[in-house]
Amino acid sequence: MHKRLPTRLIALGFLLTALVLFLPQLYLQNKPERDPVKKPNDWFMLQRMWPQNTLNLAAVEAARSQALKLNNETRSLDDAWIFAGPSNVGGRITALAVHPSAPDIVYAGAALGGVFKSTDGGLNYTPVFSENFALSTGALAMDPSNPSRIWLGTGEANSSGDSYGGCGVYLTEDNGQTWQHKGLEAVASIGKIAVDPSNSDRVFIAAAGELFGTNPERGLYRTTNGGDIWERVVFLTDSTACIDVALDVQHPDTVYAVMWERIRRPYQRQVGGVTSGIWRSYDGGDSWTQLTNGLPAGTDVGRGGVTVSPADPSRLYASFADHPGYLLGLYRSSDYGDSWQEVTYISGSFYSSFGWYFGQIHADPVDPDVVYAQGVSMFRSSNAGASWNYVFSNAHVDHHTLWINPNNPAHLITGHDGGVDVSYSTGSSCTRFVDLPVTQFYAITADPSLPYRLYGGTQDNSTPRTLSGGTDDWDVIYYGDGFYTLVDPRDSDVIYAEYQWGGLGKSTNGGYSWNFISDFDGDRTNWMTPYTMDPQNPDILYLGTYRVWKTTNGGSNWNAISSDLTDGPGAGNLTYGTITTIDVSPVNQQVIYVGTDDAHVQVTTNGGGVWTDISTGLPERWVTRVTPHPDSAAVVYVSLSGYKEIDYIPHLLRSSNYGASWTDISANLPEAPINDVIVDPDYPDYLYVGTDFGVFYSWNDGQDWAALGNSLPTSSVFDIHLTESRELVAGTHGRSMWKFVLGSAPSGQPEQLVIVLDSGNAVLHWSPAGGETNFTVYGSENLWVLGDSLATVSDTTWTDINFNARPTRYFYHVRAR
Repeated sequence: MHKRLPTRLIALGFLLTALVLFLPQLYLQNKPERDPVKKPNDWFMLQRMWPQNTLNLAAVEAARSQALKLNNETRSLDDAWIFAGPSNVGGRITALAVHPSAPDIVYAGAALGGVFKSTDGGLNYTPVFSENFALSTGALAMDPSNPSRIWLGTGEANSSGDSYGGCGVYLTEDNGQTWQHKGLEAVASIGKIAVDPSNSDRVFIAAAGELFGTNPERGLYRTTNGGDIWERVVFLTDSTACIDVALDVQHPDTVYAVMWERIRRPYQRQVGGVTSGIWRSYDGGDSWTQLTNGLPAGTDVGRGGVTVSPADPSRLYASFADHPGYLLGLYRSSDYGDSWQEVTYISGSFYSSFGWYFGQIHADPVDPDVVYAQGVSMFRSSNAGASWNYVFSNAHVDHHTLWINPNNPAHLITGHDGGVDVSYSTGSSCTRFVDLPVTQFYAITADPSLPYRLYGGTQDNSTPRTLSGGTDDWDVIYYGDGFYTLVDPRDSDVIYAEYQWGGLGKSTNGGYSWNFISDFDGDRTNWMTPYTMDPQNPDILYLGTYRVWKTTNGGSNWNAISSDLTDGPGAGNLTYGTITTIDVSPVNQQVIYVGTDDAHVQVTTNGGGVWTDISTGLPERWVTRVTPHPDSAAVVYVSLSGYKEIDYIPHLLRSSNYGASWTDISANLPEAPINDVIVDPDYPDYLYVGTDFGVFYSWNDGQDWAALGNSLPTSSVFDIHLTESRELVAGTHGRSMWKFVLGSAPSGQPEQLVIVLDSGNAVLHWSPAGGETNFTVYGSENLWVLGDSLATVSDTTWTDINFNARPTRYFYHVRAR
């Protein structure tokens, strides 16, 4: 009996290991959602729009420009951000372009990560497009006549709430080394690009328009001179997107465009309408006819997709979702679209309830009876739609793009919410590309005891972590969409993690098993429900729904310590009236601050006995963080989301009297959402903020701001964390995590400069911050180093230094050493 016990334990260990390996994939395909209509959730955009319910695109562009200018003028070349991973978790891939005769050359476009290139079949990737915060990828197209030319349409068109609009169209003619901007800045998002295989200068762009709101720039655009001039050849209404375009490769004057009526606002999602449908041109886009014979019509016709068989251009396939987002039907034409017949319905779960997130359908390049349809999963038909088989069964869910090798149709590459998979067996088996650093983090942390262990919650990729501090060995420990993670500073095996809407779990064995500890009486909760650990007693945690809950025993039971701290539930089908941020004073655990999605900040100074609204004097914006000062419970910092509407709106404010009054310390920061703020506990005059346009720091408690370091991708930074080893970690929403080594003391601040140009020589006038300082001068516009260790000066004098400079370079900065 006792001799067999080790064998049973070994068998049990194998079973547990199998469950750990299998459950993440199972959970990703069945991840919890409070309301399927909200998947993927609109949390990203709603907080930036509230309370106006529209997004001021001019303000977004102005903030981009401010951020670029501040980066150019103040970032240091001496100090670089270091990639921290993960590269093996992935993120949402929206577009692919692959060399037809050299398929090891792969370009992958990420939802918010830019474009990456592989030259070894996907084993390794290098970023090739990170232009000016235009990292949202809508479409890629390789010129069939010249594969060194790749067209990029910025702005994801999948109606996902966590992507910004783009900045138009770009073209590379040297395999991604350099990019030219080719206009169409106002189209906001691009669903597809089609290049004429017989004429490289003729290109069609499917412009989907703004996600939230209407705009007259949407429709199908055509250029006949390589992008120098664009003309719109299809336009229906300012609420009708062009979401797909396809060419007859044997007769490129035959063009098909898919139009999609969508009106999306915070309180309304209309993803179908009478203007949705397929249009055809036989003369290269000069004239158009709507195709209606056998295709669905009416107010509930939603997003569609179309594909033309390269082997038999008379054969077309189309897919349509309905309103609100279920699969409406799949269709086939054998006469160039003159008539259609509905083919076998796949299943209601193919699109689940969010077909507006998908829509791609792909014809095999050799066999006109073979077609692939992409949705939550991918399906293949080998008999023209009479039956369908589930393929890429081991891949991540939510498929957005597919490439089929024209010379070997069994070779497929798919892009999905977890990155890229490749198959050499028409999808019956597949292998994942594991070197794509495009993970979209919501929140991050580090183990206080082992600070090289990083954790984070992500969009569509759960809660991954690294135990070694490596960049390619991250594993998923908790499922669903991931958000805040906390590690007990006394015991690294005690971990808290959550999925959407407050699904909080606790592990006591390092993340290998979990107990669900979230039970809050059906309270309204935020998509990213905040909770925090008492800095003096890790058994005490606080969690915010619309009220504050407290546990004193690590989550075994909870008690509400406040009433509703919001204005109550919002209107429409959205969850408003929730707490978005909560924190406890490090010096007085009786002082707790919370912020809400409806512009309230509340404080208690007696552990929850009495709460005081301290919102007077704050702008009416979604509160992203409340951060108490490390040395004074009365001092607190509040950061806000949103954009400027008409007047200036501060995004960072400070109070020194428990919120009785507020001071704007935004100074020269971009007028953009600030997602997190940290006060350096060792140097309390130093502040760090993570924003939609990078990380900035202040050395004088918010009077002045500068970009922190260099080499950080121009991606939205949703969370920052200062580790016990004094590394500042940035969690980006599209380019994974990065870290910046602060060391024993923070870097010196940039000095105020005036540059005077005189016959090609620049005279530097400056006053150092204090003491004798060696300094380096940099040219900011192209990071051109001008000089090194030019002088040592005293703080009591102004110093003029002459040096050779290009007369067109105006902005320089000095960094103390």
